[in-house]
Amino acid sequence: MTGGHFGALRVTELSLREPLPAARPMRNILYLLLLFLSAPSTSRANGGYSLVLTGGMELLSRGDLAWYSGDRVAAHRLYRLVLDSEDPAARAMARLRLLHFSGNLGMLVHGPRADRDLASCTEGPWCLLAWADYNLLAPHEVGAEPAMARGLALRAMGQLPGPSRARLYLATGNEEHLRALEAVPRDGLGEGLLLTGGRAPPGPGTCFLGLGILAAPGLGVGGALELVQPDLGRRGYYLRAEASGNSRGSLGTVFQLAGPGQWHGLGLFSMYRLVVDLYDFDTSGSFQVDTDHDGTVEYSEASAMLGSGVRWRSHMFRAGTLFRMDWLEGMDLSAPGLLSYWAYDVRRGWGSDRRGTFAMVYMEGAARRWGSAYDHLGVQGDFRIFLEAPMRSVLAVRTTARAVLLTDVPFFLFPSAGGAEILRGAPAGRYRGAQLLSLDMEWRHMLWGPLETVLFLDGAWVDGTGAHPGGGMGLRLILPPRELNVARLDFAVGDAGWALSAGWGEAF
Repeated sequence: MTGGHFGALRVTELSLREPLPAARPMRNILYLLLLFLSAPSTSRANGGYSLVLTGGMELLSRGDLAWYSGDRVAAHRLYRLVLDSEDPAARAMARLRLLHFSGNLGMLVHGPRADRDLASCTEGPWCLLAWADYNLLAPHEVGAEPAMARGLALRAMGQLPGPSRARLYLATGNEEHLRALEAVPRDGLGEGLLLTGGRAPPGPGTCFLGLGILAAPGLGVGGALELVQPDLGRRGYYLRAEASGNSRGSLGTVFQLAGPGQWHGLGLFSMYRLVVDLYDFDTSGSFQVDTDHDGTVEYSEASAMLGSGVRWRSHMFRAGTLFRMDWLEGMDLSAPGLLSYWAYDVRRGWGSDRRGTFAMVYMEGAARRWGSAYDHLGVQGDFRIFLEAPMRSVLAVRTTARAVLLTDVPFFLFPSAGGAEILRGAPAGRYRGAQLLSLDMEWRHMLWGPLETVLFLDGAWVDGTGAHPGGGMGLRLILPPRELNVARLDFAVGDAGWALSAGWGEAF
C-alpha cells in the first residue's frame, strides 16, 4: 500500500511542501474537557457492545456518531481535532471525511496529506480500515474502489469485528453485516449506521467553486464562475452564486439562498443583459420589437423571487411571489406575479452509474390587475429516467413540454429550441413558439477514468415551425464533486445544420 493516489488530480505541487499542522495542545485540552462534560463517551457500555477507544480514534468515533446524528458542526470540529493525533490511521480517516466538507478544493487541501498519512500507515488492523475508508470515501477518479474496501475489511475482521462490519456494510450494502453489528463491539461509525438503519448520514454537503466554458452558435463563447455551498455554516442552508458572460455581450448574475428542514424559505435574485437572435419569429402585437440587420435584439432583465417550500420524502413543493422587470426597446415591462413548483426526484449515482427518475411541473403567472404590463401564464413539465444499459453504461431519456397560454406577451417568454441543451444541432433560439415539445435520448459510457462518452438523439416540435430532428456525440470530463463539476462538449447535426457546443454539467 503506497500513497500518492490523490496526486493524479493535483493542479499544484505546493501542497507537497506544506508541513503537517503543528500541535495545538491548549485547544485540544479545551475541546476534550468540553466533550467530557457534555457528551456521552463512546467507550461507555451501550448494551455491552461499545468499543473502547483512545486518542485520535476516540475523537474520530465521536465525529462519526455526530455526523450520522446530523450534528455536522460537532463532526467537523472533532475531525479537525484528530489531525493533531499521533496515530496516522486516525489522521488519514479524518482527512478522508473532511474531503466531504471541503468540496472540490478538498483534493488540494486534504488529498496530499491523506496520501502521506496512508503511506506511513503500514501495519495493524486500523491501517487496513484506513485504506478501506480510502476506497469508500475518496473519489473514484483517484482510484478508489469499494470492492477493494471489502477485502481490506475482511482482513481486519479478526481483531476489529465491529468497525470491519461497518465498512463491509458500506462496501456491499448487505444487511447481514448491519444486523451483525448489533452483537459485536463497535465504533461510532457502527453506532451511527444502527442509529439510521443503515442509511447514509445527513450529508455535510459538497462545496463547489468552479470556472466553466459556455459556447454555442447564437451564444458565442464565454464562461461562468459558480459557487455552490449546500451546507452553509454546516446548518443545511443552500447557497448558490453565479456570474457569466459571453463574446456577444451577454452578462448575468444569479444569487440563490434556501433554508434547511422540511419546511423552509427561499429567495432568488438575478440580473441579465442578453443579446439574442430572433430569426423568423413574429414579434407583432403589443410588444413588437425592431431587430437590426441580422435579426439581433438586446434587452435587460432583473427578477426577484421570495417563497417557501416543503420537502416530503422524495417530493419538493415550492410556491412564492415573483417580480421581474425587463427593459426592451425603450419599454419598461414590470411583471409582479406568482409561481409554483413541484418535483419528484429519486435519482442516484452519476455518469454511467446514474439511475432513477425525475419529474417536475412549474407554473408562473402575472396579471395586469396586479400591476403587470401584460397578462401571462406559463407552464413547463419535465420528465427524466435513467436506465441501466449494456457495457456498464446508462440510457438517459428526457422529455419536456413548455407552453405560453396567453400569447400577447414579450418574445422572451416564448419557449425556444436550439443551443446547448434542447436541440443541440441548432443555434440558440432558432425555433420559437407558443408551445414546445422535446425529446432527448443519451447513451452514456465511462470511456476511461473521469472521461465519459455520449451518443444522443434529440428532437423538438415547436408551434408554427413543426418537428426538428437531430443527434450527435459528445465527451464529458467528470471530476469531484461529480454532480456539479462536469465539463461538456457536444457535436450535433440537425435540419438547421451542425453545431459545436460546450457547457457545464450534463445536458440533463
